Amino acid sequence: MKSMGKVSLVLVALVMIISACGGGDDGTPPGPSAPKAVADPVSGVPIGTDQSIVVLFDKSMDTATLNLGVFGLGATIETWSSTAKADDTLTITPDTAWTTGQDKMLYLNIDDTDGLSLLTLFLIYDVLNVPKVAHYYVSDTSGNDANSGTSPQQPMKSIPAAISAAGSGSYVHVAAGTYRVDSSAGTHIILKDGLSLFGGYAADFSSRNVQSNVTSIIDESTATGVSNVAIAANAGITSATVVDGFTVTGGSGTASSAIRTNNASPLIRNNILNGGTGASSYGVWISNGSTPLIQDNTINGGSATDWAHGIYTENSSPTIERNHIDGGTSSGTFVFGIYTTNAGGMIRNNTINGGSGQNTRGIMADGTVAIKNNTVNGGSAVNYSAGISYVSGAVAIENNIVFTTSGSYRLCIFETQGLEDPANLDNNDLFDCPTSLYVDFAGVDLGDCSFNDDFNCLTDIADVNNLSDISGVSSGNVSDDPLFVDQAGGDWHLTPTSPATISLGGLDLSVSFDDDKDGTTRTDPWSIGVYEANFGPKMFLTLTSHLLLGYLNSIDGADAFCSNTDFGNPGTGMYKAMVVDGVNRIASVTADAGDGQVDWVLKPDTSYFRLDGVTLIGTTNAQGLLNFPLTNSVSTGGTFWSGLSDDWTTNANTCTGWMDGTAGVQGATGSGSATTISFLQGGIQNCDVLTTLLCVEIPAYAAIPIGP
Repeated sequence: MKSMGKVSLVLVALVMIISACGGGDDGTPPGPSAPKAVADPVSGVPIGTDQSIVVLFDKSMDTATLNLGVFGLGATIETWSSTAKADDTLTITPDTAWTTGQDKMLYLNIDDTDGLSLLTLFLIYDVLNVPKVAHYYVSDTSGNDANSGTSPQQPMKSIPAAISAAGSGSYVHVAAGTYRVDSSAGTHIILKDGLSLFGGYAADFSSRNVQSNVTSIIDESTATGVSNVAIAANAGITSATVVDGFTVTGGSGTASSAIRTNNASPLIRNNILNGGTGASSYGVWISNGSTPLIQDNTINGGSATDWAHGIYTENSSPTIERNHIDGGTSSGTFVFGIYTTNAGGMIRNNTINGGSGQNTRGIMADGTVAIKNNTVNGGSAVNYSAGISYVSGAVAIENNIVFTTSGSYRLCIFETQGLEDPANLDNNDLFDCPTSLYVDFAGVDLGDCSFNDDFNCLTDIADVNNLSDISGVSSGNVSDDPLFVDQAGGDWHLTPTSPATISLGGLDLSVSFDDDKDGTTRTDPWSIGVYEANFGPKMFLTLTSHLLLGYLNSIDGADAFCSNTDFGNPGTGMYKAMVVDGVNRIASVTADAGDGQVDWVLKPDTSYFRLDGVTLIGTTNAQGLLNFPLTNSVSTGGTFWSGLSDDWTTNANTCTGWMDGTAGVQGATGSGSATTISFLQGGIQNCDVLTTLLCVEIPAYAAIPIGP
């Protein structure tokens, strides 16, 4: 059969049928137990576009009773087979290919041949745009390179051994730990095309969290006269190769880097990368025709004795997006957030800091690279600090916020060679650069810059917008304080007090991209800088076309609905359900006190908005509880499951912890159209009534360190 993911299938699957399984009082033996199931791959791991999902049951199943709900994956084909019992194995394959993206969901419910029902199986996957061949597992604590590595119970010990054993298209899952390599001895990690590495797994591989399950790769090489590289992507590596979820540190010696691509194009995503302590150090070194995608990483150039680079790219055209990039430190001459030489590609939606040293640069640009919607700090220099230094080529500089922190000479944009000018310079905010907003070549001894009279130091933004030697356009630039949330602390989000020249002053660049660093969709007119003006987290009610019974599969299940676009999630940001059960999520133990909170979704002293980002719903107090009356309702109608009483404590009615969708139990609901206290507790209803959820955005950003 084929399943197109219709919600009617899900609603049937969400009804929990409770079957008696205990023995009678007269000593009769217990009846048969409800069936159980396990899935391979387990929920939460990445899967490929053509990867099958195999569900193994502990009993023979009545295949005619299968109810399958699929959201975001696409059409499926279901095939039954027998492993230990008749019809105990269900293989779910894509009709053509799974739809790529995050948080794709699948729900499954079925009866066994005794008529007993499986407790609904919920599966969530990230689908990567790569095929699947096989899974390999690595653990530095329980692994052995003599193992097959093909199961969590038989992991290998080293990543290079797993790469050697695995074929193209395989996934290598790496458990938390410290993996030491020595690039001078050839034990470093050399990627294989189509093979992907994923770190961040628990010791038993049952879950993945890259923040708590830190997976470190450290290059211990101290060799001189060579380039020491912890992870190498050599010629022939394509975008089918992914490195995701690692903390990688380069070595020392003459030159050190966490990752180097050489005529290669991998996807480097979701990592923490440090260039090490070489004489020259590189967080990422991109060379010789490489076209990698460098995305969602935290990158630091390390600590060099000569030059330090967050990212160095030569003769290549990478896409560098949504990263935080810091040049690191150097006791020598220069530190660069990004240095490009004879390079193209795109640098967009990054926070960039030039680092700390004698001379610092946020971006050193040479070639045809496009620099768009970044927020760039030139760094903390002793001598010269520049946000963007321009060498040669046809660089496009648009929609950036550029500033400096310290230095004897602080320059927003610096033409370092006289005969070259940017292709265009549009709608940038150049501020906090007291020496010069723009350093323009004037001719030998014809300029007015105090540090070099070959240049003119423009300190008036009108002069910047009237530059006559820009080959394209120089217009729309401003010099206003953006009033960040916390400039010194590194939180460079805009605020409601940010000037409209910045929050509404950007060009619409949606022909190239349409989001910001947080994943927020940009709206016309765009904001200048890395973050779209977004004055607070949002709330929404799930769609009435996708109503839910009181069986939500616990708090985690409710959060999963709020994370899914089929239920109204806007597709950006992280959302959780404002629903409590008194155990896994608590708003308040004492009436209106906000005490004893567990995984509570509202933040203290925070304003919440509708999905339009403009209409204020209300503001919380210091305990993270909304003040009433609300400024505006969440919507014009609709109740939602809440489990709350009207004093923020957990109501006695929670559909048995949101695990029961039958008429015999009840759940407390809120009112989406209310601005009074009935917003919290608008009534009690049976758990078999179809209802919405209230979803609350969880701010994903934290302060970004701007120092070394």
